Amino acid sequence: MEALLGAAQTPDPAFVLEDEDEGKTISGWVLDTGVVWASTPNGDRILFGAAADAEEEASRRHGRRGAAQDALRLYQRVFDVFPTSPLAGEGLYRAADIKWQIDKSDMQSRPSARERESYLRGGIDERMMKQVMKKFPDTKWAQLAIFHLIDNKLCGDWQGSSKCPTRKPISTKNT
Repeated sequence: MEALLGAAQTPDPAFVLEDEDEGKTISGWVLDTGVVWASTPNGDRILFGAAADAEEEASRRHGRRGAAQDALRLYQRVFDVFPTSPLAGEGLYRAADIKWQIDKSDMQSRPSARERESYLRGGIDERMMKQVMKKFPDTKWAQLAIFHLIDNKLCGDWQGSSKCPTRKPISTKNT
């Protein structure tokens, strides 16, 4: 078993000030107690429950730092490890939704977020939402994913303009 300890995200090497900031890789043996495998009975429900707990923690005002990212990873794992589970579609959608919320919050904090034309501001990455639409077409999760894609079509400062939102339809084919 190998683990990378350090920053939550791999930093740009140009901005690493000290060796300690890069993180450390450690290796060793661990007991598999508490590890969910594809063969774990009700493993999909265990992962989904842990993800829901992390999401709940992230929604609290002073919740644990990194809880949203933990929820995202755990929901994604439900789909990755148990792709045929009844919870796989919801897990993939919830992972995409959390990523969307994080990216949207980041995008709205930029000065370009108030631009009238939607093409003048950075869009939110649509890949995970489109994956939900592709893997689980004609489901509630695909419909919710389509609804999220509207955010990239809206103007930052609408002011009743007839051009907002743009009328270009969101395609569910070939995504």
